[in-house]
Amino acid sequence: MLQSLLEEMIPEHKPTDARPEWNTYCISPDCTCGTPGHRHLYINVDKEVAYCQRCGVSFTVEEILIALAGMTSDEARTCIQGIGAERPKRLRKRLEKLKASHGIDQEVAPRIRLPETMIDLNPLALRYLEDRNVSKAKAEELNMGVCTAGFWRDRLIVPVVMGGVTYGFEARAMHGPPKALSPIGRKRWIKEHKYKKVLYPVGFKSSRLLFGVDQDDGSMVVLTEGVFDALSVGSPGISMFGKKLSAVQTSLLRQYGKTEIYVMLDYDAYSDAKVICGQLVLAGFTVYLVRCLTDKDPGDMNQEEIQKALASAETVTRSRIVKCKRQYRRITGR
Repeated sequence: MLQSLLEEMIPEHKPTDARPEWNTYCISPDCTCGTPGHRHLYINVDKEVAYCQRCGVSFTVEEILIALAGMTSDEARTCIQGIGAERPKRLRKRLEKLKASHGIDQEVAPRIRLPETMIDLNPLALRYLEDRNVSKAKAEELNMGVCTAGFWRDRLIVPVVMGGVTYGFEARAMHGPPKALSPIGRKRWIKEHKYKKVLYPVGFKSSRLLFGVDQDDGSMVVLTEGVFDALSVGSPGISMFGKKLSAVQTSLLRQYGKTEIYVMLDYDAYSDAKVICGQLVLAGFTVYLVRCLTDKDPGDMNQEEIQKALASAETVTRSRIVKCKRQYRRITGR
């Protein structure tokens, strides 16, 4: 039910006697709505549409799910596809199923077994982990292993565990292009060897999982791209397996009691980090934007550099998001 999803995403904007409809800030980047206390977007949960009284733009269910639930376009279409004439009834069933999947006691993703050829860490894997500043004790705690045969040959296996359940694994190549090669030579080598640094098993749902979300009981976490970025940060580090944060991952942060979020992506993904900050602020989290002080990724930084970057983090507020929208309109004229 759309109302159930709204209660989860924007509980502070519930209907009142004065305003019987759901009321929040407009999701259009061209709208001037957004000043604290001025909410002009009204959502009709019965008709399942939204209308902004400031800019006069209407929004579909798909656009509501993308903006408020943090879904991608594909996730939103999957949620509402094939509804046809029975749209309201079937949409409610899909949203109820989606909401049920947000709970940590539910199966959020398929369970995938670890490779049968996986063995204990060998000297090559230990040297790779040492270069990545990951201790042997930490690797054994996370049940890491290595494959020496089969499809996952010469890859480090990092199990993805959440709530005590193994949902799959990440397979990282421990060999790469020779460092002596030129940039063109590296591209040729990667193409000839069909090299991929990271592989996941078929059926692995990275958009529905968070690596390390249950490692620390504190409310503060550092959101990173990759697994080894999270391991470099330490116990507060969480990996979202990429540069995008889905609605399920946002709900998992809330379910595990994470309220203070530091967004620390790679130095070349600063614009993606700002998008994620906007999603989290609109979802009600306390958000800080971390910019790497060097041209290194979090996984290549030592603890001193990481702590220095966290100390210089900027607080992201709703008013700052509005300011960014205005700057965007001034530059592009849209």
